[in-house]
Amino acid sequence: MLFPKIGLFISIFLLSSLPTLANRSIGNYETDTDNKKTYQRRSVAGGSRSDCQSPLVDNSLTLLVPQEKAVHKTATNQPSFFFYSQAALSTPLTFTLVDLDVAEPLVEEPLYVKQPGYHQVKLPKEVKLEPNKTYFWHIAIPCANEPENFWDVLGASVEYSPISLELSNQLQVTASPQEKADIYASNGIWYDAVDLANRARSNPDYSGSWQQLLDDIELVARDVP
Repeated sequence: MLFPKIGLFISIFLLSSLPTLANRSIGNYETDTDNKKTYQRRSVAGGSRSDCQSPLVDNSLTLLVPQEKAVHKTATNQPSFFFYSQAALSTPLTFTLVDLDVAEPLVEEPLYVKQPGYHQVKLPKEVKLEPNKTYFWHIAIPCANEPENFWDVLGASVEYSPISLELSNQLQVTASPQEKADIYASNGIWYDAVDLANRARSNPDYSGSWQQLLDDIELVARDVP
């Protein structure tokens, strides 16, 4: 099955207790049980399509989102999105951000994967999420032999939920990205937790934090930069 247009892949997604503070290794992340249920596809399925050749190595491309098919939260109106690729790709992927109330995608741009590892996608400065509204983001994988068609499309959701005054006060008392990531993770705020954990990875004192966060959502942290 090919995906000639991302819009065809975007259809009816929405179906409709926060944990305590975690330890300093960014552990115990859990998706809030009150999060809305939704469509999600964080990794590619196996199998071959004779009319469309996969550009991936061992089908390895993964969105860094929790396994629960739920609307995952952010505390900022301009979150970053992360994915993992096992290898560099000769053909660009396509990143799309969708508001179901708007006919055209808010963002649709190529992603150039020039090396294996974890990759961060930032939104353009002019694109800001509205509070308490669900958005969908997708990464489309082109056919190696027919780049105008897509071999597969991965997708997840995000909702901007402004934080409480109490949580804001907790974040203000520390300047450490790792400790802030810990606070976000323990309060079920995924996108900010993974963004800050990524920043903390360069500090050898926090080398286990990234691994722990991915373990919490049952993703294998690969031995790559």
